[in-house]
Amino acid sequence: MKFDEVLKVLGEFGRYQWFAFFFLHAVNFVGPFSALAYVFYTGKTDHWCKVFDKPNCTAYGLNSVAECNQAMKAVSIPPAPGYPEDAEYSHQTCRQYDLPKGLQFSPDINYTDYNASIVDCKRGWEYDTSQYNTTIIMDWDLVCTDKGTANMINSIFFFGFMAGSFVFGVISDWFGRKNALIVAMLMWFLGLLATPFCSELWHLYLVRFITGMGQLGRWIPAYVMVNEFVGQRWRIVVGVLIGVSYSMGYMLVAIIAMYIDKWRVLAFIPVIPVFLCIILTMFLSESVRWLLSKGRVKEAEDVIRKVGKWNGKKLPDVIFEEKEILEFKEGAKGRLPSFLDLYRTPNMCFKTIILQYNWMVNSMVYYGLSLSTGDLGVDDYWAFFIAGAVEIPALLYATVGIRWFGRKPNMVVLELIGGAACLATIFIESSTAKTVVAMVGKFCITATFNTIYLWTSEMFPTPVRTVAIGMCSVAARVGGIVAPLMLNMADVIPNLHLIVFGLVTIVAGVSLIPLPETNGKKLPETMAEGEEFGKFACMKKWAWGSNTYKTDDDDDDVVMEMGTMETVNPAYVPDVEDPSSRPENEKGCQFPERPRKRSKKTGSGKKGHDQRPEDQVKVQDPGSEKGTVTGSDGDSDGEGIDL
Repeated sequence: MKFDEVLKVLGEFGRYQWFAFFFLHAVNFVGPFSALAYVFYTGKTDHWCKVFDKPNCTAYGLNSVAECNQAMKAVSIPPAPGYPEDAEYSHQTCRQYDLPKGLQFSPDINYTDYNASIVDCKRGWEYDTSQYNTTIIMDWDLVCTDKGTANMINSIFFFGFMAGSFVFGVISDWFGRKNALIVAMLMWFLGLLATPFCSELWHLYLVRFITGMGQLGRWIPAYVMVNEFVGQRWRIVVGVLIGVSYSMGYMLVAIIAMYIDKWRVLAFIPVIPVFLCIILTMFLSESVRWLLSKGRVKEAEDVIRKVGKWNGKKLPDVIFEEKEILEFKEGAKGRLPSFLDLYRTPNMCFKTIILQYNWMVNSMVYYGLSLSTGDLGVDDYWAFFIAGAVEIPALLYATVGIRWFGRKPNMVVLELIGGAACLATIFIESSTAKTVVAMVGKFCITATFNTIYLWTSEMFPTPVRTVAIGMCSVAARVGGIVAPLMLNMADVIPNLHLIVFGLVTIVAGVSLIPLPETNGKKLPETMAEGEEFGKFACMKKWAWGSNTYKTDDDDDDVVMEMGTMETVNPAYVPDVEDPSSRPENEKGCQFPERPRKRSKKTGSGKKGHDQRPEDQVKVQDPGSEKGTVTGSDGDSDGEGIDL
């Protein structure tokens, strides 16, 4: 009995699937609290040099904190040159009058009476606490010469993302999806738990790295374990709802931050939900396909029967026949693909480099815009909330837009619009208008960030598809690392980060024009077909790679099975050996595919190139169930590889 047949007996969305879906939804919902709430951990606020000790403001009729602060700045801090055009505050934030030590505050102090020169801050800083009571910046005085440190810490978090993709990919392959998930969840939990108690700056560097590793590392095994038991007609629904759950968590971060103005308290918010998710992890079952790939058939059958018990279904005495068991074991053999196969021939190298650049740009601009909503000139909380809310329509559009208009037109047009929106915000003075235009850019980059996963998977042949997605995912991690550092560029030249975001996005959109459209096309299955797919005529004349794949029959020498893909490509995205999985991003977005009409075949394919049974996927009629039609790899008759 094939696993898809087992799934029909178990029920495509029974009690176990509801439980697993709730778990994945909860885990994804909490994600923004550790990845994006850092915006409020490091909230920008007014600051000035500390000059006076415990000023007695009430003696001078200054009864409010704001009045007291304003009076102190007036007598001890020089005005900012160029305010308001060239300076954010009316006073200098890193310089003070060199008043005598021990001088008591008085609103009548005149620095000229003391021949006070202007010097750098001597005794640290004081901060406006009207909006943020405490922040990471306040606790460690990350201002003036150290103001870029806060963004550097966030880059370390994304370094953790990259490390997590490699480390937990290997753990997932060696020790199983569930064990990898438990370790990643524990690491995520410990990182979150330690964050509020950091007493030294290096502590914060370390725990942010650990948190990033755990957060990224927990996603792939969780998605595989949950999605493989979901019936095909439910997968697109589950994928969209998981994406929406991330956006809802994104918005909730802003609402909670409105009422919690202490960063350590805010950082503690996700600790309890993640701990509860760890408990729920214990009730999840190991990946059946992983167990079968390791030859642990008895354990796989036990898992299936456990799920059947959850769903109240009766299973046959014999689930897998001997022939099927042998096929599972043979599936793990063969030469594994290498990332070098993406660069051996000109066309695949050309496509790989362009797509890697686009993945990097999408990640960099997505996180760059998400982390810089406080620069729009409107309320920090509502700007952040809207940035999360705009992702929901972007996600829904990405789901249906690629069916209507194709992958390439959507990617090119949306990236051009998104880049133009980033550049346009530079020249808009109205805060409201600037926010609207910035959200247009956020909508576009969110949609393209989700679309590029599917397009990439369809661009490459079956043997190297997962490697290609993995290498592009690594490029995306680089974009995440760079994004916070780009925000520091605004300190060098105002709006320089927006200029960079806009230009690189426009270049990314233009660079996609030479790539082929994959919607409704016969997708490449062999390495030779992958090289010829969308190849320029001039490339066919090049000596480079001309003898690598002479004919389709030569592909027999480069058979690459996917059974243990994570070993070679730890940045693993579930692919052909997991027909229940779809290309997905960190937010779990999946995409429907326009169904192909089945046509009669007049002849058989070349020897050695018939599709394997496990590579076939049925493409359902969209009318049968909303959002159940998913992309296929293969002929236009609907047969192909489940991406």
